[in-house]
Amino acid sequence: MLGFELHFAREAGLLASFRSTIRTALDVCVQHEGSGTELPAAHFTAGRLRLLLEDPYEALHAFARGIRYCLVTEGTVPCDAIQAEIAWLHRVNPGKALPEEYHWAKTLLELGDAECTCQATAERSSKPRTPLTGPVLIVVGGAVSMKPEQLPPVTAFLKESLADFSGTVISGGTTVGVPGCVGEAAKHLADANAKHFHLRGYIPKALPEDAEKDKRYDKIIVSGADKFSPAQVLQGWQDVIAAGIKPKDVLLLGFGGGKLAALEYRLALALGATVGVVSGTGGAVEELLRDSLWAAIPELPLFPLPPDAKTLRAFVVPDGCKFDPVVLDEMAQEFHARYRADNLRKIKPDNLKLWKDLPPTYQNANREQAAYAIRILEAAGFGVRKAKGQPIIFQGFTPEEIELMAELEHGRWNIERLHDGWRPGPRDDAQKLHNCLVAWSDDKVLTEEIKGYDRTAVRAFPEILAKAGLEVSRR
Repeated sequence: MLGFELHFAREAGLLASFRSTIRTALDVCVQHEGSGTELPAAHFTAGRLRLLLEDPYEALHAFARGIRYCLVTEGTVPCDAIQAEIAWLHRVNPGKALPEEYHWAKTLLELGDAECTCQATAERSSKPRTPLTGPVLIVVGGAVSMKPEQLPPVTAFLKESLADFSGTVISGGTTVGVPGCVGEAAKHLADANAKHFHLRGYIPKALPEDAEKDKRYDKIIVSGADKFSPAQVLQGWQDVIAAGIKPKDVLLLGFGGGKLAALEYRLALALGATVGVVSGTGGAVEELLRDSLWAAIPELPLFPLPPDAKTLRAFVVPDGCKFDPVVLDEMAQEFHARYRADNLRKIKPDNLKLWKDLPPTYQNANREQAAYAIRILEAAGFGVRKAKGQPIIFQGFTPEEIELMAELEHGRWNIERLHDGWRPGPRDDAQKLHNCLVAWSDDKVLTEEIKGYDRTAVRAFPEILAKAGLEVSRR
């Protein structure tokens, strides 16, 4: 029924009589998806059925889930599972070019096939159409769906997040909504001689009346016909992969959005990119965070980010640590020793064990703290250099500098915890839930006592960096 017979029924004008049967079959697929049975076949079959029901976006969501399942269960799924879906698209459209929605599905599946480890891919080895330098950050969000009062905070977040980013930023390429916020942030940084990235936008041939091409972008790529559609999203990913950049090295930062943003989030997750969505921005972000079918997929790199500029900065900019692992461990142990000495009577026992008995999640937390210390100092206007002799320990931080660095440290801690599998919620160490995964401005949760931990940590930076032969000075 899903092959030539269905094509015949469609051509004969009989497809409407099969819709009830198709919906019944789709209900069964959705049940299998929800229970985790017959995977990835249930995902792929749901994609086929939604295409037949002329629901292309939901079809692409289903195909994306199937791709992600194939990639995270390497060796347990036949290598030709994705190729079989591509063949089906042609089988139900014999002897003619694929309709637009089927072409989107084919492109998406080809991107997934390019990432399947058992396949040799021409896309990975081909020359890029235009130069594209990594790392890559994709900024996604609503255009007309964003409320006017939401946009100034988004622009402020992006100005801070992109200040230290070097590489390629990809977004929507128009002056409205989140793509316009990206353009505004790029111009602000360029005017301050602080822009270090190339900004690319993807737009259709014909723009809506309420949107215009943003001239603040460095490069605008036209893809698709007369409306915004999956064509622009897919073209962007084709260019990324053609440039030899692995999806797992791509970051996506999302704010709200409609059905196109919803697809962008899921496509990035399908290919293995790290997706950070800002909680509280509504629309596609909240839908994604509630999506039980995606939540059931193992190893999903999806992070609910608090609306906090320093957290977003830590998500976008890696630590850039070049410490020797032995030195890094020494610094991490010193951070833990100081924390333990200050809090023996306050914090739960797991946090206070000796280093050799400390659970890996907390050992890693201290290593991450040590690795990011230089980033925080540089962001606050300090330089870190190799000492010529015995390091001179800087002791001149002002209260304002301590507060700024403490806020940066909390943002770093948020991202480190999220990467380690923790999520926001009432404190439950066994379930990796933490109530402090919030914005620095949330005074109801982050009391002065809790913020004091971050202030104490940053005051100790000069002494701990001295153990690596480094000294701090004001620039």
